[in-house]
Amino acid sequence: GLAALAGLGMARLLSQVRPRAGVPLALLILGATAFEYDLLRHDPMVAVRPAPPGREAAGVHAFLAKLPPGPLLEVPSGSHAQDLRGILWESEVVFGSMFHWKPILNGYSGYAPACYPVTMGVARALPDRRAAHLLARLTGLRYVAVHMERLSPFEKRRWAGPLPGFRRLGDFAGDL
Repeated sequence: GLAALAGLGMARLLSQVRPRAGVPLALLILGATAFEYDLLRHDPMVAVRPAPPGREAAGVHAFLAKLPPGPLLEVPSGSHAQDLRGILWESEVVFGSMFHWKPILNGYSGYAPACYPVTMGVARALPDRRAAHLLARLTGLRYVAVHMERLSPFEKRRWAGPLPGFRRLGDFAGDL
């Protein structure tokens, strides 16, 4: 659909200019498009990344699959819809959920549930004991997976030490 709309737009644009200017203008637009595509293709946030084949989960997701049922929160959490990195992270949370099949508190693709802003507002206060208790009462939260490499230095310090009210079940290459 996008290619058809681009073609219609190009035809409309070229019909508005003199015939001699049409070819250079078309080449300029196609060159700019190709250049932009090449830049995006190498951007680690936009580039296509390989997914684990089949049902092969690694690290924290394989470990979560063996645990008893219960809701999961993946940290960092509460990304904003206007932030491309946040949107991509939330979709990765959804993708990762197919390896452990736990209900997830965060993670969305095209639709964020109505309770998302409230739940993530409380989740951003973690690892505070009161926030953990409130999330457990509101949602039944049982597990928190912390992806340390995605956290800011300040957040890493907050999650690094012993956490009252939490029990560390494992460390999987930086994922707690």
